[in-house]
Amino acid sequence: VAGLVMAGIIILLSLSFSIWTFAHRKSRVVRASQGIFLHLICFGTFLLGTSLIVESFDDEIVSSSFLNVSCMLSIWLASLGWCCAFCALFTKVMRVNKIFQNPRFSRVQVTVCDVMKPMAFMMTANIIILSLWTALDPMVWNRVTTGYNELEMANESEGNCTAPNMIFVILLIVLDFGVLTFAVFQSYRARQVAVEFSESAYIAGAMG
Repeated sequence: VAGLVMAGIIILLSLSFSIWTFAHRKSRVVRASQGIFLHLICFGTFLLGTSLIVESFDDEIVSSSFLNVSCMLSIWLASLGWCCAFCALFTKVMRVNKIFQNPRFSRVQVTVCDVMKPMAFMMTANIIILSLWTALDPMVWNRVTTGYNELEMANESEGNCTAPNMIFVILLIVLDFGVLTFAVFQSYRARQVAVEFSESAYIAGAMG
């Protein structure tokens, strides 16, 4: 129940903030904050919240075959949600860095497409790893007996998703940790930029 409540809060806030951003898209603050990246962050947190709903299923509600699918689906949602949110953060701040940290003080035009390339690369790498994992060695749902009564009859059990091969888990962790590290690095570089344009202090706080 707690997981579903948390998922509901995350999804509601993600949608609310995205709607607010769209409604105020012409305001000075939202334009300075680069609205497209704010929407991507909201979309990423929305996916993360949805993954909590998928993870809440068990074999008392749905079939084992459905749970096998939900095991991988929750990983897809969580991984892509994380990557989308944090890639949007570092892409947003990287664009600010390219503009403000200009040693020649010349006019610089940095379009959204210019800085979306690292994000596209990270998302593509995530999708490739997840696709290979799903096709070659997907996670499966297992219920294991954890307790017996005095008659040696099973009276306790727990069910969870298991990964037969940890190589894909390790690859995703390395990739997503790299996204986080790069976001921290870009925020550190933007520490001297006005909060109106970079919010690096708030971004660092969110990552912590």
